[in-house]
Amino acid sequence: QAMLKSLDPYTEFANNKAKEDLEIQTFGRYGGVGLGVAEDWKVGVNGQEKDSRSMRVMSAMEGYAYDAGMRPGDHLLSIDGVRLEGKNMAQVTQLLRGEPGTDVKVTFVRDGSPEEQAVTLHRRQI
Repeated sequence: QAMLKSLDPYTEFANNKAKEDLEIQTFGRYGGVGLGVAEDWKVGVNGQEKDSRSMRVMSAMEGYAYDAGMRPGDHLLSIDGVRLEGKNMAQVTQLLRGEPGTDVKVTFVRDGSPEEQAVTLHRRQI
């Protein structure tokens, strides 16, 4: 970073995370599992309140997470053993993404079923 200070004022240092984010924004490709997730909200007495099971599957792509048994509406509990309580959307997305060809274990619960379920999802180029 110190070396860049001697360059023009428009040159910036980008760490690996920033580089990955830029590549996703620029090319729209990344290693993923085919899940669309969103923070889950419920309507409470004083407006919207965050649900205690805060990350919900909004879409599961066929050929990816859907074929492994995940469905829209499932509540994500952990990713590779990392519990999701208190995690924001960016943190959850970061846990799901990774190098194409690698696997990730996702634990979830489905509405109407008290039992946790776990699947191993294979990351592919999205």
